[in-house]
Amino acid sequence: KELLQGGEITLNAMQLTAGGQRPSIGGQLLLGKDSLESKGLTLTVKEQKLAIGLKAANLLAKPIKLSVAVSGDTLDLNKLLPAKAKATAAPAGSTAPAGPSAAPKAVAKPEPGPLNLPLVANGTVTLNSLLFRTLTISKPSLTWRLADNLLTVDSLKGGLAGGSFNDTARVN
Repeated sequence: KELLQGGEITLNAMQLTAGGQRPSIGGQLLLGKDSLESKGLTLTVKEQKLAIGLKAANLLAKPIKLSVAVSGDTLDLNKLLPAKAKATAAPAGSTAPAGPSAAPKAVAKPEPGPLNLPLVANGTVTLNSLLFRTLTISKPSLTWRLADNLLTVDSLKGGLAGGSFNDTARVN
């Protein structure tokens, strides 16, 4: 802890495989005594680029203070999400096996308890357009914050089908 005075990490197209995707991230992370800041950080997935601004403070204590800004031109979710699965009907007259070889019934798992995150965060997402299936959302933007384990969406807005939408939300 006493040795950490500062540093710089340069990422040159660092990649990982997750969910069948192979995103890469590049740019710099600047480390301070108790902070982290990004410089020119870019996430690329399926030839789509998003700029990421990241600032973190109070890293050696609680709560950590985090600020994230994501921006980009066009984000096509159709390239990122798996293709819609088509339902297949069982052939007429077929039945599921019965008896000991039948599939076991799923047991309901209890929901996880509340998380206690030692984090205070806020962020924005702004794009020129967002594509999802046949929808094109123009100028989508999102402003959010997380404090005391409560996620607040201060603003979610965009244009759609000649109109616009604007909403807020709270999730605990």
